[in-house]
Amino acid sequence: RAPAASRLRTTVKVRLCTSTRAPACLSVVMYTRSVSTLFAGSSRSLIAQRSALQLSRFPRRNLPLRTPSGSAFAVQARGFSSKTKEDAFQDAVKRATIDGLDNATKLQIYALYKQATEGECNKPKPGMMDFKGKAMWDAWTGLKGMPKADAMAKYVALIDSVSAGGGASAQTSAPASSSSSSSSPAAALDESLIKMEVADSGVATIFLESLTCPPEWFGALGAAVHAAEADPRTRVILVRPGKDNKHLTYGLDLMKAAPALMNLPMQGPRKSLHKLILDWQDGLSSLERSPKPVIVAVSGWCIGAGLEMAAAADIRICSADAKFSLKEAALGIVADLGGLQRLPPIVGQGNARYFAMTAGDVGAERAMQMGLVSDVLPDRDSLLKEASAMAERMALMDADCLRGVKHVMEYNKSHSVDDGLKYVAAWNASFLDLESVGGRIAAMQKKVKK
Repeated sequence: RAPAASRLRTTVKVRLCTSTRAPACLSVVMYTRSVSTLFAGSSRSLIAQRSALQLSRFPRRNLPLRTPSGSAFAVQARGFSSKTKEDAFQDAVKRATIDGLDNATKLQIYALYKQATEGECNKPKPGMMDFKGKAMWDAWTGLKGMPKADAMAKYVALIDSVSAGGGASAQTSAPASSSSSSSSPAAALDESLIKMEVADSGVATIFLESLTCPPEWFGALGAAVHAAEADPRTRVILVRPGKDNKHLTYGLDLMKAAPALMNLPMQGPRKSLHKLILDWQDGLSSLERSPKPVIVAVSGWCIGAGLEMAAAADIRICSADAKFSLKEAALGIVADLGGLQRLPPIVGQGNARYFAMTAGDVGAERAMQMGLVSDVLPDRDSLLKEASAMAERMALMDADCLRGVKHVMEYNKSHSVDDGLKYVAAWNASFLDLESVGGRIAAMQKKVKK
């Protein structure tokens, strides 16, 4: 390689066949001592080296190349022909159905495809309730200003990346964090969603700080219940609105849950959505599975997942301004977090179907007539006061007795009356603390005499 002052710059155009597709047109820039040196290597020698070149499908990549004589060359791909670009893009489109992709990556693939084929989005923004269309629209409009050629190149690169990764996302982590199990430590630490406090009275209070239920909320609820059970002081669990909230919950956060509920054409098997629903169910079912009695105090709105959560509790009371509703049917969703299973034994088949099929609102008084709640208090303050007092009274009772009551009643749900009677007889014969019962009877007799 000669000093710069003595070098000649020569550009030669050659056709180099890099694949079975159309040949790529390259500009080969050679710096040599003389023009005769330039041709010493022969263009045929250059073409013979094509197997050593690993050319990108995208423009302007510097690649090393040496002739047999050792002269150094800088080879710069000026870009493939439009036919080659289109072929690469069409090939990527055919490979776009990849199992195991997270929904954020699917949205990227969708947006890049639309930008590459149609250019900038000029479609109207979908309505608020169309969370699927809204997510797709947001992804596409987010590419505003990107040329079609760049979108095409990025689309091919993304498909290549996720294909090489066996379907794993190359860009973002999946919303699996939103579907974390109920025992997730991270979920327990997010006090913007849920807080849990255990008092010396034996009452563990769970505060629903978030007015909506984003995907991670369900895992946080399960984690809070498990944390309450793990505290040796806990005898009763009370679920109530957040300290500064007038309402219990508006239900599932549709905007944050949208990517998890997407149904893009390339989605493939829907195992991830199935697992997500099971994880959300698990979070609410933690209230029913807990051996501790659970009270839910409802003020203001209790919608969707909130009502299904309340149905998993043992006792429900509310304020006069409480309103209950299952809105899933209005969104085209079959309620899947326990409402269809737990509400019929509580309010009856007719009322449960009213909730599930009309998406209508039910006020406090009607909820009490249905049997959904056991008491209606005038306002939020009196509700929380009564809920705390009830929980403290229950905490003074024998913990094993309350655990037995809950266990036997859960057993009765799936067994006949006859089986239930036999089961409770066996339970008391096995676990009844006769000494404790005798002491309580004696204390009650003294109280009556006074």
